[in-house]
Amino acid sequence: MTTKQTTRRTVLKAGALALTAPFLSAFDALAAKPKAAGLQLYTLRNEIAKDVDGVIAKVAGIGYKKV
Repeated sequence: MTTKQTTRRTVLKAGALALTAPFLSAFDALAAKPKAAGLQLYTLRNEIAKDVDGVIAKVAGIGYKKV
């Protein structure tokens, strides 16, 4: 029967892995694509009452894709 001796190096490797494992999921979250931002038209209610098409064109020109 052979026994594997635990060395200082294997203990340090196991400890480092145990300490870093919870943080690995944080890296997955950083790599994910950001969600698209939207705009609620209620915030523009006074302007929309005057010119619907113009306000929608300006909102699209700023970069909003979802309203």
